[in-house]
Amino acid sequence: METKDGFWSSMGFALHISAPKYFGKADVKSSGDFRLKFLKEQWNDNRVVLFIDEFDILFEAHDDIKSSFLEVIRAIKNTKENYALLSSVAIGLFSILRLSSDRITTSPFNINNPFRNPNFTLEQVQSVYKEFEDDFKLTIDPEIIEDIYNRTNGHAALVCLCGKAINSDLIWMIIILQKKKVRPAIELLRSVFLGSFKFVPIYDSEEKKLAEFLTAEGVLMRDETKKNNFRMSSIFVDDLIQRRLIPALYKSAPTCAVPLKKNDTLDILKILQTAIRFFDKDIISNAFIKSFKVASTLYVDGQKETQVPQENVYNTELIRILVNWLVRNNGFEVTGQWHMVESHAKKHVHTYSDIVITTQRQRIVLELLATATKEDLDEHFERVLEYAEKLSADDIWIVHFTCEDRYATATHKKLHWPPDDRINVIHCFHNRILENVLINVRYVDSSGTIKYITDEAIPLNLS
Repeated sequence: METKDGFWSSMGFALHISAPKYFGKADVKSSGDFRLKFLKEQWNDNRVVLFIDEFDILFEAHDDIKSSFLEVIRAIKNTKENYALLSSVAIGLFSILRLSSDRITTSPFNINNPFRNPNFTLEQVQSVYKEFEDDFKLTIDPEIIEDIYNRTNGHAALVCLCGKAINSDLIWMIIILQKKKVRPAIELLRSVFLGSFKFVPIYDSEEKKLAEFLTAEGVLMRDETKKNNFRMSSIFVDDLIQRRLIPALYKSAPTCAVPLKKNDTLDILKILQTAIRFFDKDIISNAFIKSFKVASTLYVDGQKETQVPQENVYNTELIRILVNWLVRNNGFEVTGQWHMVESHAKKHVHTYSDIVITTQRQRIVLELLATATKEDLDEHFERVLEYAEKLSADDIWIVHFTCEDRYATATHKKLHWPPDDRINVIHCFHNRILENVLINVRYVDSSGTIKYITDEAIPLNLS
């Protein structure tokens, strides 16, 4: 705002953007244009209330600009019978009450009746950040939001400032992590940490340097009591990296058309059968050593207490492929760790569904497990129904990746299926070599008939 003409042109443009029905692009280019535009005959006896946000910016303007604007508002107020402008409401910091000009000594605003915006409650802060999450397709850890509320005391400007800082810092973080020179750190992140929130010890000196770099960038956090232990810093950062960074760096995914049913809804079974082919063999094989759990009660390769990949390994690979295929090429929405909040006895209970696929006509819930016991499966059978109800899901799938021996050769009658026919299940068996994935499926077809697929081998791509 160097000149009066520049100020009034920007004011005219702002009026056009806010109310294009009433203001053309070139209607207001001067103080005279502004007064003419608000003459009573221009509005068919309708009255106008003008809200001006960020009014404190005028403090930075030259005195002739401040004088020009304040004089116009004062002139309209003094001859209000000629104008449709009933009232002007200035919104800004408390200092706007002291806005003045060397050339005008009386403010056109009633400074005796300022309206002070009260601080947000915790619920209002949570609501604001929920809208932020929805707009940017992100998930922010609820504890972070509560911490923002506690540290700002709900002050509206500070709450929004924290949101801006989160957004700008994360964009910069993604830019840094996309650089070729940090690819070894991303490989470590992908093979060890991504999708898991347990502390993992890193003893190799080179890997430790990479983990410390990721910690400095806000991706990982360190256990202050055990300096060799690291984990993902938050669900928010994990989800951002899984959906914004990893698919951009590791692009292998189907290029064929997305399978549809006869009614043009997504055919999830065929989508899963196709997506599995693009799993990264090295990531899955290395997980037996780098990102594993112990199958204590199940037989794997003929013995118990064997290391098998954790759920997060399959989850991150499936999200990567679905984002590259369904989101980037087809415009559908894929969300990992879908955040749900319920209120119980004045406390918020936070739950997360593994993967949710959303189209204009469907919402599909995918609940993943890794080498699960019958008890684990039963628990997830119940859980996925709860998620489906909360999300109003149209299609429900349990996706079970397993190394348990009995899934290597089994008829569907010997495998574990849910008692509720609404739940579709795909058991995906593989060994350490990972030559192919053997699937057994129980699903409900378009006619409502329960069908089975037994021991179908799905070869993995070489890339």
